[in-house]
Amino acid sequence: MAGKLLIVDDSNLNRHLVATLMRTMGVEVRDAASGSAALAKLREEPVDLILTDIQMPEMDGFALLAAVKADPALAHIPVIMVSSLDDRGAEARSLEAGAQDYIHKPYEPNLLKIRVGAWLARKGQSDEQSQRIAALEKHNAELLTTLKKQGNNLLMDPANGWLSRRAGLTAMQKLTAAAERFHQPFACLLVQLDQEPAAIQVAADVINSSLRASDWASRYDAQQVLICCPNTAIDQALNLARRWIGLLEGRLQNLSPQAQKVSIGLSQWSAGCDLMNDLDRALREALAQPGSSCQVSRPADPATPPPRWSPG
Repeated sequence: MAGKLLIVDDSNLNRHLVATLMRTMGVEVRDAASGSAALAKLREEPVDLILTDIQMPEMDGFALLAAVKADPALAHIPVIMVSSLDDRGAEARSLEAGAQDYIHKPYEPNLLKIRVGAWLARKGQSDEQSQRIAALEKHNAELLTTLKKQGNNLLMDPANGWLSRRAGLTAMQKLTAAAERFHQPFACLLVQLDQEPAAIQVAADVINSSLRASDWASRYDAQQVLICCPNTAIDQALNLARRWIGLLEGRLQNLSPQAQKVSIGLSQWSAGCDLMNDLDRALREALAQPGSSCQVSRPADPATPPPRWSPG
C-alpha cells in the first residue's frame, strides 16, 4: 500500500514497533519523538496520515492536532489519535478537535493495520479527486482563453459577455468531453428570458454575478440563455436555479406591475444522453407551470421521479 505515515510518540520502542508493522504494508514511514518535532517535519514535507500519541511532554497530541488543523497547508492531513487513557472524554475531545479517528493502546496489530490502511486509501482517493478537478479547471480555463482569442464575433451580446449560440454549443460539447475524461459531474441550465431589453439586462446582472470563472453563459436564442457549469452536480445547479428565481422575480417586478414568470430547465450530463434535448424538455415542463419554476431532467430510477420545485 502506497502512502506516507508520520508516527509521533515519545517512546522509541513504540515508534519502532508501529513503524515495523506499517512497513509490512508497504507504507513509507517517518517518525518524530515530540509534537514540535512532528510539526517541523510536516512543514518540510507533508505526509498522507498522522498517527500521534496523546500523552507526550512539552507538546502533547492535542496541541499537535490543534496546530495541524490551524495550518492551511496541513489541515487536510487526517490525524489518528492514540492513547492508553481509559477515558471516553479523551476520545470525544479528539474527535471534536478534528481528529479523524481514535485508537486505544495497547494496539491490536491487525486492527491498527486495518484502520491505518483505510485512512491512507481514503486520503489517496481524495488526492486523486483533487488532481482531477485541478486538471479539469485548467482544461476549461484554456478552452475559455482559446474561444476568446477567436474574436469578439463569438459574442452575440458584448455588453453581457454571453457567447453566441454556436460558440455556446461548441463549449458544451468540449466541456462534456472533459467531464467524461476527468470523471466529473457537469450540469447545464436553460433560462427563459423576457424579450424586453431592460428585463434581459436584469437577468444578465443576476446570472453573471452568480457564475464562477469556470462557468459559461451563451445566448441560445432570443429568449433563452444556456448556462454550462463544469464540476457541478445537479443538486448544486438546482440550488443555483432556485436562487436565480428568487432574485429575478423581485427585480423584474420592479420593471413592470405585471407579475414576471421565470422558467428554468436543468439537466446533468451522463453517458449516452442528449443533453440539449433533455434541457429543452425540462424547460418546457417549467414553462407549463402556472408560475415561476425550475424543472430537472436527468437519468433516474423509474420509481424515483426527478426533483421539481416551484415557489409558494
